[in-house]
Amino acid sequence: MVFNFKKITSVLTSAIMIGSTIGIAAAANYPAPFVQSGKHNVAIIVGSSAASSDYLAALDVGQNLQLKLAEQTAVSGAGGGASTSGGDAVNLATGSQQLYYNSSVGAARTALSKNELPTLLADGSIIDDSGTTYTYTQTVTLGSRLIQYSTSGADFSDPALIVEVGTTASNYLYQYKLGMNKVINASHADVQGNEIEILGTKYTIGSGTDLGASPAKLVLFGAGEVVTLNEGESSTVNIGGTEHTVEVQAITQTSSTDKVSVSVDGGAAKEISEGSSSKIGGIDIYAKTVVYSAKESTTNYATLNLGSSKITLQEGSAVLTGSEDDTITGTKVTLTETGDKLSTIQVNVSLQSSSKDYIPIGGSFLDPVFGNLKVEFAGVNPALDSDAREAIKIDTNGDLRARVLITPFKSGNPDNSALTYAFDIDSSTTTTTPRPLFESSGNKNITLVENETMEDVGDLILINSEDNGRIVEISEMPDGTLTSNSKVTLKDWFTKAIVAGPVTVGTTGQATVTIDGVLYYITVPGGTSVGAGDNSSIRINWGDGSGYDNPGTATTLFPRIKLKNGGWFTILYETRLKNATKYALPGVEDIATYQVPTISMGGASGALVLTNGPNGTLTTIKYGNINYTIELIENTTMTGKIRSISTGASADCIFNSSQGYGPAILFIEEKKVVESGNANNGDAICIPGSTFGTAPADLAIGDPVATNIWSTIQSWTSDQYKKTAVTRYGTYIEQNTQDNKWVKIYYPDNQMYADVLFAESGATIVAGTSGGGRVDELGTVAVMDSEVNSVSSKNLIVVGGSCVNSVAARLLGSTGALCGSAFTAKTGVGPGQFLVETFASPVNADRIATLVAGFEAGDTKQAVKYVTDPTKTVMTDKGQAYKKTSSTFADVSVA
Repeated sequence: MVFNFKKITSVLTSAIMIGSTIGIAAAANYPAPFVQSGKHNVAIIVGSSAASSDYLAALDVGQNLQLKLAEQTAVSGAGGGASTSGGDAVNLATGSQQLYYNSSVGAARTALSKNELPTLLADGSIIDDSGTTYTYTQTVTLGSRLIQYSTSGADFSDPALIVEVGTTASNYLYQYKLGMNKVINASHADVQGNEIEILGTKYTIGSGTDLGASPAKLVLFGAGEVVTLNEGESSTVNIGGTEHTVEVQAITQTSSTDKVSVSVDGGAAKEISEGSSSKIGGIDIYAKTVVYSAKESTTNYATLNLGSSKITLQEGSAVLTGSEDDTITGTKVTLTETGDKLSTIQVNVSLQSSSKDYIPIGGSFLDPVFGNLKVEFAGVNPALDSDAREAIKIDTNGDLRARVLITPFKSGNPDNSALTYAFDIDSSTTTTTPRPLFESSGNKNITLVENETMEDVGDLILINSEDNGRIVEISEMPDGTLTSNSKVTLKDWFTKAIVAGPVTVGTTGQATVTIDGVLYYITVPGGTSVGAGDNSSIRINWGDGSGYDNPGTATTLFPRIKLKNGGWFTILYETRLKNATKYALPGVEDIATYQVPTISMGGASGALVLTNGPNGTLTTIKYGNINYTIELIENTTMTGKIRSISTGASADCIFNSSQGYGPAILFIEEKKVVESGNANNGDAICIPGSTFGTAPADLAIGDPVATNIWSTIQSWTSDQYKKTAVTRYGTYIEQNTQDNKWVKIYYPDNQMYADVLFAESGATIVAGTSGGGRVDELGTVAVMDSEVNSVSSKNLIVVGGSCVNSVAARLLGSTGALCGSAFTAKTGVGPGQFLVETFASPVNADRIATLVAGFEAGDTKQAVKYVTDPTKTVMTDKGQAYKKTSSTFADVSVA
């Protein structure tokens, strides 16, 4: 049985954020003192020989305590997406689909309409001089530009997350479209001079519009400072913060076209035809209306738009702007006409400068054609430098040792200890021979294969059944001839706490232990044949079909260790493999598939198949998203060695000892959200070994590589030794290339997502924060009765009766098991009944131990149900006891 209380945490988080505040029980009542004031101090003790229902009962207690802890520590609003105010805005992510690294901006929403931007993309209408109304709709289609991690072609010094836009109009960031519900003859005088509103800005259809031309052309004039002046009058206006004097010097008519002569700030006058524009004194002036009459009794006048923007949309070309028709690069116009009448306007938009063709985090891009629309990259969650990320470091001691700093999910890393995973065993100063050794003295090995022999106290082994991965150290093993008292003891390397034993293997050299609720088989090879003075050894097996000296349905190779934020770690090293054998290698996420794998080799599946041929023949097998390379080394016996990982990069991750690489570190991400092609499995990051220097030659850390989509490792200009990368999941990788090198992996608790928004130009966008709500986690609290001394600092909940739980017997004052009538005589509890009683802890008088025990296993389940029932009050003061004597809870009495 696996006590994995983290699995319920995400469910609890969402549920608790919705609910109301729940009060904390008083200090003397359950769940106190086990969970109190947002803190936890508890170990759940289960008998080594207990029935499976006792394990389930312990799981029920653990889950209930996790719920109580969650209720006391839930923090809502600890993080979330970007927020907006002051205008239209929409996040390009949706409730069901976020944007991630390497997502296109249109991955979640393919188009925007008035539903998302009700002001900017509102339906509109044009009314011509005859009073006919022409309605239209507006949409924005999103392009395929990607969220990337780079320097955008050396546009800036150091790599960063950006929306990589480019300047190619055919591969646009977005496409604006205005669709007429009824075609309109914009070339006609009845239409020209009338208003059209685009993206919330009003324009006037200019007289230069000619849809019958080749190519067709639509001219628009935006509103500026509007003045109406009689002939000979002047006015002072403020344009762009500067005052200018504008004078209408003359109004004339040529061939029925009214014209106005305008001067600015006393400069030379320039003539503008009605419905046209010109740049005068540096100001674009549009003559919206010009009224001329030859009669002296009539006043001639003109209405002018000063500082107005002229936009020329010409079929197949870039947008032209201003009176001098300046080109807006990165744009392309498509006008659709039916019989010289306008049907649709389409404008593709990219960026204008190849030296700044990206949008950085915190940056925005204002639409260069119509304005009033911006695209903003608000940020990512979690940020690359967020403290919420789990840090994994791989480095050396500058000499003979390579180290890794991790935080396993099951054990934690209370002392922040770095594990030496490779040691240079040769005596030469000019070469390195790294091996998976923990220490130099005594050659303390790290075992990476299930059922492999370990020979010394202090040896380490990676174990993992049901994803309860730990790095375990042999702290006691038989030495010499086996006796009835021969024992094995295992402890967690990080916590130094005993996780199994001392367990007696006796003269048979066999014993089972339960670690984290999962069964492991320990074998001392040779059994009674181990001679006096000979060194003993041990092997460990686990999983489906396993037994003594038998790995069962699959041999676990490079057991994966689950880490704090949910990813997995292991150590890779050149290892011999047997033909027609099924191996469980890291790469597949689903635990059931991982433990009984189906190997994929070019479409074939099943056990490992080695090709008969010359030694050195290579075979590639795939587990999840990881391609392992196996080299044939003995074609007569069909034996191979696993030597590297192929990532598709120019350099694979090699751990082939014959080539001097030695052990490598593998980190596997969790599966990504909505990832086409590999949705069921996460990608991997592999860090091989390397060397630094020649005399002496020291161990060094190699260059990291990753499977599938990632940014590749990017160099920094501001720091010559720094390189960084980002994976599709959002893992941030940092490498220092100086001397022996080091690599850090910053892994998010959930896949990193990006906030990219389309918004009104005046809208305020505030970036989201890392988090999104959290609850504290109870962690691993289940302990076997044989390991109670390792949790002496904890308050105890002892599950199960004195017949199967030695700690329960101690609480009842017995040094041996109390079964059946002996249990009844001691407690007054018989068949169908249970006892809940609190004592001083047998291993620490300053702590308590609450016994939750039934006469039989089913009665223990009922006892747990009573204790965790929210309608009941169970006091946990020392000496407090409750007894059930019937089939209901009605008769539970305080003893």
